[in-house]
Amino acid sequence: AVSRGDEPTPMILCGDRLYLNRMWCNERTVARFFNEVNHAIEVDEALLAQTLDKLFPVSDEINWQKVAAAVALTRRISVISFWK
Repeated sequence: AVSRGDEPTPMILCGDRLYLNRMWCNERTVARFFNEVNHAIEVDEALLAQTLDKLFPVSDEINWQKVAAAVALTRRISVISFWK
């Protein structure tokens, strides 16, 4: 049996993706955790900008390390990954 997640069935269809119920529940648990803890932290924005400018050189392109540092310093939790 398959449901859209509103009933406990062995498989869950979400959009065009089919999940095993256990994996669906695990994914929902992780999503709830991130939604609950991912709140902004109050920071002195001027001090943050000044510090980041000292640590990371000015560039015409987006400095993703600087962006990652800013996110990590202004959120309770952050996930930083690398792709190429």
